[in-house]
Amino acid sequence: PSSDTGADVPVPERATRTGPATESIAPIAGDLRSYAVSASEVAGLSVDAPPGTRMELWVAWEPPVTKEPRVQRLVDQVVLERIVPPTVPEAPPTAILLIAPKSVDEVIYGDIWGRLSVATVPSHD
Repeated sequence: PSSDTGADVPVPERATRTGPATESIAPIAGDLRSYAVSASEVAGLSVDAPPGTRMELWVAWEPPVTKEPRVQRLVDQVVLERIVPPTVPEAPPTAILLIAPKSVDEVIYGDIWGRLSVATVPSHD
């Protein structure tokens, strides 16, 4: 794929996957990594969401990697660790997301080259 400047934009292989979700993430105590992102930069993320909320992480690539705009599931399961209040009044809160170690590079890539959004996964308690 190329951007408007003509530069090639690499796309990680797994980011183009369109099949059913197959990843599973252990409970919060499992082997997960924390990823901090401005809560205002993640569409659909409520700053009132309680810790432990399970979500899917989606990305809209900018520039688009296809001719048609495309939103793709980036990570099948993400767990909200906590929302950190801003340190100064004009700053947004920060969301600390727990992700599987194998997904860290994809989340970083999506955070840089796209717009992130989340969809809450219903609890089956």
